[in-house]
Amino acid sequence: MSDGSFILVRFKDREKLYDAVSQLEDNKKVDSWNAVDGYFGLVLTTKDSSTPDWVKQLDGFSELASCEVIRSGSGKEQPTDSAYSYLFVETDEEHRSELFETINAMDETYLCAETKGDFGVVAVVGGEDFSAIDQHVQDKVHSLTGLLRMKTDRIIYLDRI
Repeated sequence: MSDGSFILVRFKDREKLYDAVSQLEDNKKVDSWNAVDGYFGLVLTTKDSSTPDWVKQLDGFSELASCEVIRSGSGKEQPTDSAYSYLFVETDEEHRSELFETINAMDETYLCAETKGDFGVVAVVGGEDFSAIDQHVQDKVHSLTGLLRMKTDRIIYLDRI
């Protein structure tokens, strides 16, 4: 039984992000979404573990990655005066659970999930600003055993632009 999925969407044209978000407003299959700045442009959370075909119909769609949640960790409330980034961590199978537990236990972690699919761990980390997040990732995350590659995408609050 799955706890849902993260669906990470990349766009050919970043200008299409606003159009894609408007397409999500009435979609009952989407639990939540975040616009992000990085490799991807949009992160969706769904209750379903399968990758829905409708995602590929979003305006400007280019590519997607899917991560089925195996277990969830931190779910701390996120203060509105902080900056946040997603960490999409590629892991080796042997160290995935250990990486999840280590990242989940960090004070800077506000959401963490052990996943299977394109990434082994998905987390949201926060800090005073993006520089603080970058420093945290460099100092405490990059050197963890079993981490193969990682993408860091900054969360963008479209209602604050």
